[in-house]
Amino acid sequence: MPASTVVNYWPLLGIAVVVAGFALRRNPVLVVVIAGLVSGLAAGFGPGELLGLLGTAFVENRALLMFLLTLPAIGLLERYGLRERARDWIAGFRGMNLSRFQIAYLAVRQLTSMAGLTHVAGHAQTVRPLAAPMSEAAPSASSVRCRRSNATASAR
Repeated sequence: MPASTVVNYWPLLGIAVVVAGFALRRNPVLVVVIAGLVSGLAAGFGPGELLGLLGTAFVENRALLMFLLTLPAIGLLERYGLRERARDWIAGFRGMNLSRFQIAYLAVRQLTSMAGLTHVAGHAQTVRPLAAPMSEAAPSASSVRCRRSNATASAR
């Protein structure tokens, strides 16, 4: 018979911290970091080892961090009128309609992908703040031009 091993369940306190933090509607990043620290301390790691582990995880997941840094920047830009400026800008183009805009966006996305920049024109960075309002503005701009030309034609 194998010797019985004692299982240490104390590191599972981190799960309780996550549940309590989310139940109290605290900042999710702060809750997860605190839960990791609680689990690490309960598992017997020292503060220096925990900081080393956090630093290693931070360095290994830099791509995730870059994604998280773009979201607040886009949020600030949207708060100060990026969507409206994009909509006004595309409405000023003569001859631009929805299909031409979508084809141009697809071409830019394909060119950046060929250059290896696969995350440049993704949903969070480009579609929501820029491409969606521009797509909304393209048909309205062309319909305004159509209405104007119909009004001038019927006035003659």
